[in-house]
Amino acid sequence: TTRRRHNNKQHSLALTLTLTATDRTDVTPTQSINQANAIKMNSMMLAQLMQDMQDPEIMREAQKMMQDPAFQAQMKKMMDQPGFKNHMEKTQEALKDPKKVKELEKKMESALKEGNELLKKVDKKEDDSKKEADDDKKEETAAADTDKTEDKEEDDMPDIPNLNLN
Repeated sequence: TTRRRHNNKQHSLALTLTLTATDRTDVTPTQSINQANAIKMNSMMLAQLMQDMQDPEIMREAQKMMQDPAFQAQMKKMMDQPGFKNHMEKTQEALKDPKKVKELEKKMESALKEGNELLKKVDKKEDDSKKEADDDKKEETAAADTDKTEDKEEDDMPDIPNLNLN
């Protein structure tokens, strides 16, 4: 879980800057499925971001990252792009409308709830897989111990030369 948090911290920052919901009617069923999967992934990333923000170690690391001149240059380059500027203008405009703010808060709460549920499922699957791997390892160890015991019993048998009674 910590590794996943570490790997997603830059993605989480980008997500907070670009997370928006779009209503499109011109999408194919395949695009719709892909869009649904992307929304689920965004929800998981949002939930992970919110959890990460509660972790002092990750926040210290994020602070160091933000003070890095290379990171600052990368952020400036991103912020200078017309698409980013356009998106931020639209976001600022939307935040001026109290109704729109309420709507966005509801969407965010819903996405966060869904993301937390998805993270729990992923963590449970990881725990189950780890437990299964541990069980397999125990079985292999037990089988190896049984083989050693059988080998030892065979070694305890004295060597009897082939007796020819004729």
